[in-house]
This record gives sequence, C-alpha cells and structure tokens, in this order.
Amino acid sequence: MLRTLKIGACILAAGIPLVTQGVERKELLPEKQVPQIQIGNFSDFQNMLDQAALNDLRADTRFQNFYTAFSRKIETMLGEGKIPLGVQLLYAQLPFLKGEVELISDEKGFYLAAAMDEAAYEESLKRSEWLREKLDTDIIIKKVLFREQEITQYISGADPEHPYWEAQINNTLLLSTDREWLESSIVRLSKETVDATKLSGVRAVIPMRATIQLSIEKETDPEKRAAKEKLYSALGLLGIGDCSISIDETAEGFAVDFDLEVSDLKKGIFRLLETSPPTALPKGLIPDEATSVSVGRLTLNGLWKELPSILSNASMETALQFSALLQQIKALTGADLGNDILAHLGSTYYTYSTMQNTNQRWVAALELNNGPALQQTLGTILSAPQMQSIAAAISATDFRGETIYMLSQDAGKDHALALCATDQVLLLGNLVNVRESILRMNGRGNYQSADLLTESLKLAPKNAFIYGATNHKKTTALLSLRLSDHTCYVSFGVRSKNASPMEEELEENEISLNYIGSFLHTSYYYTEKTDTGLHHHILLRNKKD
Repeated sequence: MLRTLKIGACILAAGIPLVTQGVERKELLPEKQVPQIQIGNFSDFQNMLDQAALNDLRADTRFQNFYTAFSRKIETMLGEGKIPLGVQLLYAQLPFLKGEVELISDEKGFYLAAAMDEAAYEESLKRSEWLREKLDTDIIIKKVLFREQEITQYISGADPEHPYWEAQINNTLLLSTDREWLESSIVRLSKETVDATKLSGVRAVIPMRATIQLSIEKETDPEKRAAKEKLYSALGLLGIGDCSISIDETAEGFAVDFDLEVSDLKKGIFRLLETSPPTALPKGLIPDEATSVSVGRLTLNGLWKELPSILSNASMETALQFSALLQQIKALTGADLGNDILAHLGSTYYTYSTMQNTNQRWVAALELNNGPALQQTLGTILSAPQMQSIAAAISATDFRGETIYMLSQDAGKDHALALCATDQVLLLGNLVNVRESILRMNGRGNYQSADLLTESLKLAPKNAFIYGATNHKKTTALLSLRLSDHTCYVSFGVRSKNASPMEEELEENEISLNYIGSFLHTSYYYTEKTDTGLHHHILLRNKKD
C-alpha cells in the first residue's frame, strides 16, 4: 500500500509544472561593503524632483542658457575622453531608465541591474552608437555571445584594460566591469522570474566603518597603522557604522532622511553633541520676519574636556604643543580658555536671519550659564596690557545697559559684525539685528512668535535636539557655488550685503546655488538621537508658503 502511494505521488509530481523561484534585482548584486543606491521607480523619482523645483527651473531662461552651454561642455569632455567610460555609459542609458535601478560601486567600477525591456534596450544601444559617432570618441564597441545571449563590450582607448560589459535579459539591464558577474547574472535570470521591487523612493547606504577601516589597513607601516587606529578610536570614528539615506515623496513634500549608526555618542567628536531637547528660548529672541531659524544643542565644553585625550592619541608632541599654546593665550589675555570662557557657555544655541531690502542680516545666540562672569572675562581680556593693540581696533558701545563690541572701522554701521554678552545669551551677528534682539528680549519693540519656528516645532519630535527651517526664496546659502561652462567658484560664509538670490550678479551662462535655491520653497529639518545613533530629517515643502 505504501509503495503504491509513493508511486502515485511521483506520478502526480511529474504532472505538476516546475515553478521557478523569483529573484529581486538587488539580489543579483554582489555582497560588498561599498556604496549602494536603490531607486524603486526612476520615473517617479524624476517626477519627485520636478515637483520640488525642476519644472520651474526648466522654464527659466537663465537656467536654459546655462544648461545648453554646460551640455555642450560635457559633450566636448566626452569626446576628449576626459569622462570615465562608466559615466559615459550611464549618461547614454539615462533616457531609458523608467523603473527599478540597483547600483553599487567599488574601486574598479560599478554593478548595475535595472528594469528595462528589450525595445528600450535596443534604443539605448542605438544611442550609445550615436553618441560614439557624434562625439568622435575612441570607444570600441564589440558584440560577443554567452549561452546564446548577446553581450556588448565597451572598450575605452584611455583605459583599454578595464572594459565594460552590458546585456539585457528578462526585462533587466546588466552593466558592469565584471564580466564574470554579468555572465552569472545572465544564467540566473534565464532560470528565474524577476520579482517586482516593493521599494518606493530612493535608498542609499554608505559603509562608513568599512571606509574608515580600509583607510587604516592601507597604511603599510605597522607603527603608523597602529597610531592611526588609536587616533580614530579617540575621535570616536571606530564606533561609526553605516550611513543610510532615504528619499521619499510625502503628502507634505520631498523628504530626505539620514540615519548614522554610532555606538557611543559620548566619545570623541560626538561629545560636541548634547542630545537632550533644547531649553526654552529667551522670549523675543527670534522675530516673526525671520527667513531662517535654527535651534539646537552643542556642548563646546564637553568637546573641550575630550580634547586632551584626542590630542594625546594623535601624538604626545601635539598634546604638549597645544598645552603650551593655552599657556601663551592665558599669559596674553589673563583668561583661561576653559575655566573663564567655555565653562560659562551653555549648550542651547539659536540662529536666525532676516531680509531687509536686498540685504541679509543674521544673528547667532548661545545660552550662557553665567553671563556676568563672561562679561567680566571679556573686560579682562580687553584690558590686558599685551592685548592693547587689538583692543584699540575694537569699539565698545552701551545699548540699553548691554555692552556691544565691534570693529572700530565698522562702528555704528548696520552690517557691522557685533558681539554682546547679556545675562542670558551671547549674541553674535549684524549690529542692527543684535540691537533688535536685545530690545525684544527686554520686552521692547514689536514681537510675535516666528512662523518658521512655530512650524518647525510642530514637525520635530519631542526628543529632537536640533530643529529649524529655511525660506529658500528669501535666504542665501552659507555655501556659495557659481558654475558655468568654463568656471567653477566655491566659497563658504555669511554674506550680508546684496544677498538677495534674484539680485545676484551672474555672468552669461552662469548659475549659482543661491539662484537655484530661489526656485525652492521652505524646508524644515530636525536631528534626534535613536537607539542605533543619529537620525536627521529634511522636508522640502512642495507648495508655496
């Protein structure tokens, strides 16, 4: 009887068609501790960018002129072989990427598995050939067969030893410098169905710890390698894991999240962070007309206490030199940097900016543990005999019972950089804004809660230790980036005069980060401590405020 059942089961099994197991495209990629990017649907991602700013940018004449000139420049560089072959091939494929994209990169090149049907692939091959002929590149294109599957080989004259291999099978585009991986993927895709990804938006992972460890291992000298590892440990860098990035479209706008794995937030450079929520703001500090606001907690004194350990791990010579420098500063100023200045600083900071006509004004404020003591320290420093040449260049004026310091050459000017230690906070910023902050904190002048601040508080979770918002149409970026088809200019800092993005003087075919930012709406952000480290969230609103 049992034998009969076994025979019957075998007959039934033989009549059932074999079901191929599904595979996700991300499973095709080799497991490596390298940067990786996943895009659930490339068309949706492009639409997300369009909603954020690109639609308005494309309609702008200045941007059109820049884009046309810059595209010509890129084509020239492609023709001259100044752009790596892999980047050229991705450039050729971009118009045909409509669905899922899975990509990782290493020191040799990259591995790409993307959704693409046969018709789109044929068009992409034509585009690659068209670009090669149009740009007169030195790329050689060959066709080879593997198990009756056509593979396209791309060889660059600039780097013939590292060709790229490309194929399309089972609605999947494969592209890599690794022919063995490509062929094994072809074998797998010829036997298995492709499961649609459940991912929406974009995901990226940067293996920070692996990158840091590789930097240590590349040091060939054993003593230097041990010293580098000791220093990285003191900095807290060996406690870093992966950095994960996600980009999603929400009902409110364009959301970007960063998650950094950190095992110890009390070690090394992470001592700078105070991860408990900020204390209440002084009433009236941030005005309603603020175009950007930021509130958070940083403990300079905490990092200061960690500094001796970091420096001694760098080298005892460095630690001794730093100690000698502190003694020299104390001898010159009559003040101890740690006990007379940093010890009086609190951890909660506030910054804001405003626009007046076409000028941007800003203020940064830091709460004080002991305002009167810091005021006394500033007086001690400026009265020290060896500081008189510096003191002569500084003007001290009284305003509503507070002493404001600024450079004598700018004294009284609205844009002058001013410093003032009140009983509550240390203020640094343009003179006009410092004065207005003092008036508001003393209950004088007009004041109501800043809309940007109120809204950012609503969006931030209760445990956030940094939060804020920026109206990009009215605020200039700290990073100044100007780009054209022949120049690239980068600088960092606060610009107070003629700072309106739309008033910026740009050359022909030139664009700037500020100009692009003027097409964005308001963004909000916050940072919080998590069970695994730190989480930073950015929301770019997709509607006008």
